[in-house]
Order: sequence, then C-alpha cells, then structure tokens
Amino acid sequence: MPFAQIYRHIKSMQPDCLVSDLNASQFPAGGLYYSDLKAFEQNAGQRVPQQSDLPAFSCVTITPEWFWKQKDMNGPLKPVSDRVDEWLVPLNRRHCNLILNAPPTREGRLAPNVVERLKKLGRHGSIPDQWIRSANTS
Repeated sequence: MPFAQIYRHIKSMQPDCLVSDLNASQFPAGGLYYSDLKAFEQNAGQRVPQQSDLPAFSCVTITPEWFWKQKDMNGPLKPVSDRVDEWLVPLNRRHCNLILNAPPTREGRLAPNVVERLKKLGRHGSIPDQWIRSANTS
C-alpha cells in the first residue's frame, strides 16, 4: 500500500494523530512526505540538518547499543554531557525532540546503573530551567 494512502487512512480515522514514517534520511531535508514529523536515528548515522525547522524527533541510546544486553547491567553507559550538550540542547534548538532509549532488563525493569544515569541526566546543569518547569507541569 502506498505511503500516501496509509497516511490519508490514518488521518481519516484519527485526524490529530501524528504520523512518522521513520524514513527521514531518504527524503530532502526541507519537506514532510506522508508524515507530520521527521524521525532521525542518530545511532544509524542520520543527522538532523543544522538549519532544520521541521518538527522532528531523534533517537539515541543511553547504552552502547540498541536493546538490552546482559553486559549493560554493569557496563559503561554513554556520558551525561554527550546526551545533554551534544544531543538534547542542540536538537531542541532545531525543533527536534530527543528520544532517549533506556532499555529495560529481561525482567522489565531498568538496571540500577541506568536509573542512576537518568537521575544524573535530570540534574545536569545544561538543561534549561524552563524545560524542567514545563516537564513538571505537564
């Protein structure tokens, strides 16, 4: 089924539903094709253009790879400063939300090291206060 037909069908049933085709790197930077926001997978090498003004989201992991691995239980996690200073703040300036993948263990829980890293991310000084206030009132 062509993307255009899928898009029209979704919108006919749920007009306010946001649709993304997860194919942002395949289309010109300046347009939305059969989607309401562009998706960029940073781990796959897809980058949000510097001058982007389109609504978008970008995925990046807190662990070295996608999905939970047993070695992640006590393994290294990506640095807080990378996630905030190199991803969150610059992406937000480009109208892009950061989707931070923090995978659960096989038991469906976050590992203690992941929980601690998320806490550190929340306390990081580079996150503008208005973002924190906005998140706390939502």
